[in-house]
Amino acid sequence: MSKTDNLYRNIAAVAGVGTAMTFLGHGMWAVVEKSPKFVQLLTGSYENIFGSTLSDATATNWVQFIGKIDITLAIIFALATVGLFMSGGRLKSLSTSRLLVGLYAWGVFWGFATALSRVTAADTWYPEIWDWVERAPNFALPLIGLIIVLQLRKERQKS
Repeated sequence: MSKTDNLYRNIAAVAGVGTAMTFLGHGMWAVVEKSPKFVQLLTGSYENIFGSTLSDATATNWVQFIGKIDITLAIIFALATVGLFMSGGRLKSLSTSRLLVGLYAWGVFWGFATALSRVTAADTWYPEIWDWVERAPNFALPLIGLIIVLQLRKERQKS
């Protein structure tokens, strides 16, 4: 393995761990204690964006479902990160798969959207924009992972 491949792998590992932890943390909060805050973000954003209301019961169900998806994604990101350091097998294949590229792309979108929900739920840009800025790592880490995995895929196709 070249020094460049090793550097890409290490950066991908940092992005993978960070992304997995972000999804796991948000997923666990959505499934347990912080669910009411996430419900407020969902109902407020829904009302301010679509001009319609969403019941708290429906929003709670959505938040808990999304939380379970986030936990599942966290596990996939963690497994793919482990695969970066394996010499072969399914986890190694997962670490640079098209599936992982798609999941990282989703992570960028979802991290951006959920960070922005702090602004859209409040229906005001200032000072809530700072809540979005503070949460930039929620979409920046998956973006780094996406860029590096795409680069690793390109390097592997060359060889």
